[in-house]
Amino acid sequence: MMGVPGIHDIAAEDHDRALQILRQLRPALDKPALLRHLGGQSGYRLIGSFTPMLSGLIGMRVVETLARGRYLHVDDLIVAESYRGQGIGRALLSFAEGEARRLDCSAVFLDSFEAVLPFYEKHGYAPHDSMLVRKPLK
Repeated sequence: MMGVPGIHDIAAEDHDRALQILRQLRPALDKPALLRHLGGQSGYRLIGSFTPMLSGLIGMRVVETLARGRYLHVDDLIVAESYRGQGIGRALLSFAEGEARRLDCSAVFLDSFEAVLPFYEKHGYAPHDSMLVRKPLK
């Protein structure tokens, strides 16, 4: 899947445009935080769709736990507003699934807003059974 035309890792020269698109999903994100995340130890990859301009992004990382085994976690999937409805989200999701297979992952997990659940369901995703709980530490 690495050779899919128009879909590849975000290069340094695309960070500003990537930040503009990501802010549609994460309004408080700033460039230093994005760069820290990209350079961190989590294995996070930011992949872009270029049509030819950067039009959509998917951020993903491989995770391995005792409970779930090895899986791909999609942290971010966003298409610039002016490019929505053109199949870019579907192409990015398909790319991620191909990468998950290539990396010997058993599944793809992601968090979603309720408003976009129909998009994921249309592509074979379903809510999973685990109860998500959270305790803020700050």
